[in-house]
Amino acid sequence: MNNILQLIDRLSFRRLFSYLGLFTLLLFIPFAWWASVQRHTLGSRAGLEPTLMPTPIIYGALPSGTPVIKNISPFFGKAGDEVLIQGENFGTTPPNSEIRLGDLPITQIIRWEEGEIVFALPEGAVSGNLQLLIGAHRLEWERPLTVYDANTLTRVSLQGNHLTLLNPAGITKVALWANEATQPEYLPLPEAALSSWLSPLRYNSFNWITLYDAQNQIKSFFIDPLEML
Repeated sequence: MNNILQLIDRLSFRRLFSYLGLFTLLLFIPFAWWASVQRHTLGSRAGLEPTLMPTPIIYGALPSGTPVIKNISPFFGKAGDEVLIQGENFGTTPPNSEIRLGDLPITQIIRWEEGEIVFALPEGAVSGNLQLLIGAHRLEWERPLTVYDANTLTRVSLQGNHLTLLNPAGITKVALWANEATQPEYLPLPEAALSSWLSPLRYNSFNWITLYDAQNQIKSFFIDPLEML
């Protein structure tokens, strides 16, 4: 009798083990299929998704006429400030074109259209003449653009219609384009002008100014933004 019971126990255990094995196998098959699909899907995505590349510059056409610069504003600024060039026949983001301030190429061009170009003054920019290269055309604005920084002390303003310089040390003359004048008026400064200087004549407005030292080098200055309104 005991032998029969032992045989039944062994058979039951084997049957239970077989059931567990079959159950495990049934669970593994769907999982293996899912893993295979996921691996194939990921591999396909990696093969099909494009590699991210920088957005290329889309160039337009060169202008049909001769480019002309008519005005640049403002006539002074610091790194990061926007400068507007107005004129005609600039093209629309034309190929083989460049803006330079002195020897420094301008890389942050915000807008380039037929009648105007807007760019930002870069770090390291120094005062100088703006040059515009458009295809085979080379233009240079004859009035120097003044660049200032946090160390600039000289301030320009109009007080009672007198051109006024505060902290003009080292400045020996002023080139002033008053109103719509096409040629500058040169105003000498006395050597004793250390803290401030007022022009002897009155001016209603001026549209460009450049300061020079004794070596005819451009001296930096700034204007209160409220006075530019």
